Amino acid sequence: MNRKILVWLILCCIWSTTWVAIKIGLDVIPPFTFAALRFLIAGNILALIAAARKTQLPQSREEWNTLWQSGLLSVAFNFGAVFWGEQYVSSGLASVLNSTVPLFGIVFAHKLVAGEQMTRKKLVGVLLGILGVAIIFSDQLHAEGSVALWASVVIVLGAAAVSYSAVLVKVRAKRVNAVVLSAGQMLVAVPVLLGAAMMNGERLSEIRWNYEAAFALLYLAVIGSCVAFVLYYWLIKQIQVTKALMIVLVVPILAVAVGILTRGEELTWRLFVGGGLIILGVGTIVLNRSLFGLKKEY
Repeated sequence: MNRKILVWLILCCIWSTTWVAIKIGLDVIPPFTFAALRFLIAGNILALIAAARKTQLPQSREEWNTLWQSGLLSVAFNFGAVFWGEQYVSSGLASVLNSTVPLFGIVFAHKLVAGEQMTRKKLVGVLLGILGVAIIFSDQLHAEGSVALWASVVIVLGAAAVSYSAVLVKVRAKRVNAVVLSAGQMLVAVPVLLGAAMMNGERLSEIRWNYEAAFALLYLAVIGSCVAFVLYYWLIKQIQVTKALMIVLVVPILAVAVGILTRGEELTWRLFVGGGLIILGVGTIVLNRSLFGLKKEY
């Protein structure tokens, strides 16, 4: 098999299984502690890689400011939202809702990135996505109640934060090395997530660890963050960015299937229709152009 195709498939598999890994870990580990531990491990691994390569650090105050701002948005807020939200919604639904990242990205880029004006085709994609999200929200309120609805809203807000973070990086920190940027974002987020854990009454000493939870944590930190990161940036150097971003369309579908097969999660008609509209909306945008280099991390 062609190496590029193999890496593309591996990334699809990794990022479609991280969502159920979060769900497995949440059976034992409180949400904010879980997220903090994931990025403490992953951030330090990437920092060691950057140090071993003697990679250049950010050179200006603006680049440093962008690093910590994007860390708060794309890691602390987004993944705090995802880990907290997955307590109340299925792993497949969380993946579908988080796949709205490109839809928000188009809106933010229209305002902040030169040459990224809103077009009719982009607008259609955004409207399809909004309709899909509305259908899913109605499903959560109807089937699960207000807590699940709010969890869904928080996950979507996390996706919006990732989009805004990506635009900030595109505008202000395009010269910062990707490994340094990601390591910095993760390590900036760790104390914020630990603070959220303390406010939520979480205690590391009270966790009753088992093999499944430990494996989920290591899988998310090492495979879902570090390995996937390295593979993704290798891939986008080898193929067109548009083709790499097709992963965004495949991951939610696979994540829903994985959740059904491994956790017995339910596929309702509203999730099917709403998720389909979101993926169609994202596809309208992704297949249109390269999406200004938006990086999606799960």
